[in-house]
Amino acid sequence: MEGYHQSVDNNTSHFKVAVTNINDFNELLHRAKKEAKQLDDTITELENFYLKVEFSVNQDS
Repeated sequence: MEGYHQSVDNNTSHFKVAVTNINDFNELLHRAKKEAKQLDDTITELENFYLKVEFSVNQDS
């Protein structure tokens, strides 16, 4: 990914910006989206989880 700038007035200036690790960034972005979906799926499971509760009473004779 590259970007350029050139001044529009009589004082000309140039600079170039080059991102050399954009593929690494995109891989991390993809991984973060995947992990966020997994987390959201787990939260949904927790929200809909049915707790099974059993009670018992011990009576001493």
